Amino acid sequence: MTGALQLVAAMAEARSGRLWKARERLNRVYPNTASVRHTTNIGHTMFGTLNVSLHAVAVELRAGDAIEALRLAEQLDMSECPSVERRFTFALDLARAYELRRMETGTLLHLLDAERIAPEDMRHNHDAHDMVRRLIQGKRTPARNQAAQLADRIDVHL
Repeated sequence: MTGALQLVAAMAEARSGRLWKARERLNRVYPNTASVRHTTNIGHTMFGTLNVSLHAVAVELRAGDAIEALRLAEQLDMSECPSVERRFTFALDLARAYELRRMETGTLLHLLDAERIAPEDMRHNHDAHDMVRRLIQGKRTPARNQAAQLADRIDVHL
């Protein structure tokens, strides 16, 4: 539980703009995962190495460092993650990282993955809706038709 609370504190640090403090907190939490063989769901925390890594990706996105977020993300095996919410959030984080890199195809692919994981969450996620709108309204979006179809499915108003 202590490790899970440290993750919450790290995200609060990141949201407050104290990105180095958030990174330091995550670095202190990593050794605590050594005693956890598999992701554990005590108190619905999903605490373990994977969850700490997912938070590290989110912190790097908060910092605007899409390259580091993608580097960290490519080391993760999400097939280990039993949480639909964590897989959905990770897919949105990847979409956001590709959007920051102005890689529209990557953005769209990960938005479609998020829809596959949790279609009901896609219908109610404002960040996802905003990314879909930007894909449709972008000047150089090669996948505009697929983005428009996604917008229809998740009820995005343009």
